[in-house]
Amino acid sequence: MMRRNNRQESSVLPKYGNSMSGYSSSTASGLGVGLGCDNNYKAKNNSGRGYGGHYEKESYVNKKRQSYSEFVDVFPPFSVWLKKSSSWLGLCLAFFVLLSCYYQTRFDYLKRELRVDSLDQLIERHHSLLSMAPSTTSPSHKTEERIAILEQQNSKLKTEKNQLKVIYETKLKTELKDKLKDDSRILGREEALKDQIYLLKESAAHESRRAVTDKFGPGPHFVEFTFLMPSDENEVEHHFVVETAPLDYMPHAVHLFLEQVYHELWDSSWFYINGPHVLQAGPMLEEDEEGTDGEKFENDRLVALQPFIEKQLDSLAFPEYSEFFQHEEWTMGFTGRPGGPDWYINKQNNTVSHGPGGQNHYDLEEEADPCFAKVVKGFAEVKMIYNQATIEEGDDWEFFFWEPIFISRARVIPKPLELENPHHKSHNSSKHHHANFHKFQKPELHYEA
Repeated sequence: MMRRNNRQESSVLPKYGNSMSGYSSSTASGLGVGLGCDNNYKAKNNSGRGYGGHYEKESYVNKKRQSYSEFVDVFPPFSVWLKKSSSWLGLCLAFFVLLSCYYQTRFDYLKRELRVDSLDQLIERHHSLLSMAPSTTSPSHKTEERIAILEQQNSKLKTEKNQLKVIYETKLKTELKDKLKDDSRILGREEALKDQIYLLKESAAHESRRAVTDKFGPGPHFVEFTFLMPSDENEVEHHFVVETAPLDYMPHAVHLFLEQVYHELWDSSWFYINGPHVLQAGPMLEEDEEGTDGEKFENDRLVALQPFIEKQLDSLAFPEYSEFFQHEEWTMGFTGRPGGPDWYINKQNNTVSHGPGGQNHYDLEEEADPCFAKVVKGFAEVKMIYNQATIEEGDDWEFFFWEPIFISRARVIPKPLELENPHHKSHNSSKHHHANFHKFQKPELHYEA
């Protein structure tokens, strides 16, 4: 009976083949196990509670096995398939787990990247973006901001400038006020000094005018010079006459010149320079045979000036000048500042070069050489002196005479009977004299006493 039943089972389930035997054995074993477990459970249960928790655990496992056996008995094809596909199922399960982990990771990443913030988070994020806006603005906006900053700085600088200006102006006004006060004081002193100088000049002029009038008369005054030509072995005397300027024009210079002549200080003097525009005379010692060097000339010059210095007639008190008696041709003027004792004859019109501002090598260049007399007779004799040889230009002694012209004497004389015209040798009437020297006549001037 058992064999027949087995054949029938094999014919009913032919497609499972030999697996059925396995199924039967497993089923039997399962049932046997189940039964064995059950018997054991009963035996143990009957024996008492000595096993404790171990017994309960073992009972639970047996129950699970029994349920599994029942499941296999109900679904025999599935158990066969499960035994054959256990390895593939493991691989699929592992692949599914890995794929799940990968997609979970990607999902978390995308969730973080594409998360939707709450309203408060959105507002906070918006404010943060607005605070970062200047750094992400366009170049034009940056330029506008820079311009605004520069305008603020400019406004600040203007404010500081105005403050400094107020401080500077206040300080400057104070300093300027003090300076003006000092300047006004200095100007006041200068004006006072000028007034004193003017008064001193006027006083000297008054005294000179009175002294000349008392001693030599009211004028005009004439002086005759006598000189010798070095080429004349017979020592023939030559003369020329000069007329002094009116006392109203040049009283101080005329007074000095007449006093020098009166004290015979021009006796034994010399014409020693024959320049292009002047013929100059002055006190000098007689030249010796050894020649003259610079140091010896200066020493001799000091010795020759001693008579003038002793008489206190070596210089003017101030450089007197009058626009009514200027340095025209044939006039005479004092050299140096303030003037004297040397004098010269103008060989040409030197009104500009010897007038005010013409001698700019002096400290007070606005001053002029005093012009005090004019040659009125002996023009030919003076021209003889012009023609004498001088040392060539370029030498240290240029324009000095090779042989100076000796002035033997100078004397105050009465008015000559005849006066000459510079362009003619002689004149026969005094009417012509007055015509030539009409410029010496000056309108009456009133001086304060």
